[in-house]
Amino acid sequence: MVYDRSLITDELVEERWRQATDPAMLESARRMYSRAAFVAPMKRHGGHDSTP
Repeated sequence: MVYDRSLITDELVEERWRQATDPAMLESARRMYSRAAFVAPMKRHGGHDSTP
């Protein structure tokens, strides 16, 4: 999310696109946002999904 659109340049967009489509970054994001990544902490804490 961008508050000040004047900060967005073509170069910035290109750089972010290269980073976002880099195979290593894609794999990292898939692991980080996978269902397993979200379920693991709940399992460690006894399966509770509420705030203690």
